[in-house]
Amino acid sequence: MDERGIALRKAGEAKPFRLEAAPLKQPARELGIARACGAQPGVRLLDATAGWGADGLTLARLGCAATLVECSPRAFPLLEDLAQRSSLSARVHLGDARTHMADGFDVIYLDPMFEPHPKRALPGKALQVLRDIAGEAPATPIDLLALARRHARSRVVLKRRARSRPLVAPHWQIKGRTVRFDVYLPT
Repeated sequence: MDERGIALRKAGEAKPFRLEAAPLKQPARELGIARACGAQPGVRLLDATAGWGADGLTLARLGCAATLVECSPRAFPLLEDLAQRSSLSARVHLGDARTHMADGFDVIYLDPMFEPHPKRALPGKALQVLRDIAGEAPATPIDLLALARRHARSRVVLKRRARSRPLVAPHWQIKGRTVRFDVYLPT
């Protein structure tokens, strides 16, 4: 912890890893996610798999009343620190998002960690660090999707690789160059 916030230092590496707010201000990131989530002021949104919080905090910046939940006790302090430094009115919680899904959210956003892809380059440093420290998720993406569809008031949005097969046939999709958002109506 220093004047710039919380950082992680891996044994044997000189430079610490720190979350920065810069990725929250990318117009290309905003367009697809905003359309998929119906982002506008007043929309109550649960980012159930927050990770480093880039998507949930972007949606908060677009006016959503965002709640971010991260299950990893190692990742959570960095997420909480970034949320505080970003000056956005997003709430962050450590725990299992399944316990928050029944709290009356309009949109439930799911961005489970993508499965490793053996034929591609490694993901960026931030995702490599998250994969190293996160551990096992308490629920599979298909289980989270089913539960989220039972509780969301408006829609559930599942972020996937652009070329991945859908877990379940979505009602519609918002496609980007590298990712897509599968959108599901509540059941």
